Amino acid sequence: MPGLINDPEYLDPGWLTNRLSERGYLPAGEVRCITPGKSFESTAAFLTPLSVTYSRDAPALAPRRLMIKIYRKDWYGGGLAEAVFYQEFVAAMPVAPVVSCYDITIVPERHYCRFVFQDISKTHAPPSGTPSQAQLEEIVDGLLQFHTQWWEHPRISRSDFLGQAGGPLRMVHATKEATFLTYCQHIANRFRVFADDLGDELPGEWRQLCERVIAAWPSLFLNRISAGKSLTFIHGDFGLWNIYLPRDPETHRLCFLDWETYKRSLGVYDLAYMLITADYLGDCDMRNQVEAQLLRRYHDGLLANGVTNYDWDDCTYDYRLSVVANLFPPVGWQRLGALQTAITAFHKWGCADLLH
Repeated sequence: MPGLINDPEYLDPGWLTNRLSERGYLPAGEVRCITPGKSFESTAAFLTPLSVTYSRDAPALAPRRLMIKIYRKDWYGGGLAEAVFYQEFVAAMPVAPVVSCYDITIVPERHYCRFVFQDISKTHAPPSGTPSQAQLEEIVDGLLQFHTQWWEHPRISRSDFLGQAGGPLRMVHATKEATFLTYCQHIANRFRVFADDLGDELPGEWRQLCERVIAAWPSLFLNRISAGKSLTFIHGDFGLWNIYLPRDPETHRLCFLDWETYKRSLGVYDLAYMLITADYLGDCDMRNQVEAQLLRRYHDGLLANGVTNYDWDDCTYDYRLSVVANLFPPVGWQRLGALQTAITAFHKWGCADLLH
């Protein structure tokens, strides 16, 4: 059964012809040859690039570079989430900064989830070094396409959407209170293990700060989201590793990848997460300048796209909350260096005042 194959090398040209034709990507002609490239792995999936050759009557725009993504069985839920993302959210948007998805195969009884994506490895790449101001602004504008379209949208309050999770990243998931409190207990347990393993390597003041944040976060976050106001659809893992910039901005637009951990939350969390996890902003003066400019651009973009009842004070308060929440991923990842970066941002934004 083609839908269950695990090695893209054995994809049948006839099967791929049918899938592309059914979805309108191949109105004429057929696939003649599929040549797989070198496979690689991510945390959630196995990926293999494919080069496709068509018959002469195929249109010039038929996709010739594809990427097969097969989710690991223990990440099957993430695969289902990404399937919903493409089938419902991307489909409802006039344009979205994502790669094209040509096919989705799901076999529930096997916990099998496979995607056929556009392969952008030749035309795009994650930022290397310090992104330019123009690139950072383009990234913010791309975020706004999602955040403004789904701002307080009924779809993100449906019970199936509230079930989305994602490791330590779920600590900003505006979900049901009981579910969220379970997340909080999980991160508290995770921190105890992290601190015990580090021992004296973890400075005492850092340990005390993390314990204060973990204790205060449930009421702090629940108070913010209780009314369900000013919440939107966020990526949830918006690091530079998931942001692909075009090598030629004249012919391609940026793309955001890996949509298995999206959730309902504070829109500015995506922005804070990107800036805090980015080593390229290690220079404090540069970080302060870039952060202020991008946050202002983000808020201006919300207003320009019709968001109301969300003033600058609301935006900066949510950004400070998001900075607090960025202490949780390093705990989940067990990374001391990342925790140091997050604590620096915490103090820079005076976030201790929020814990009282």
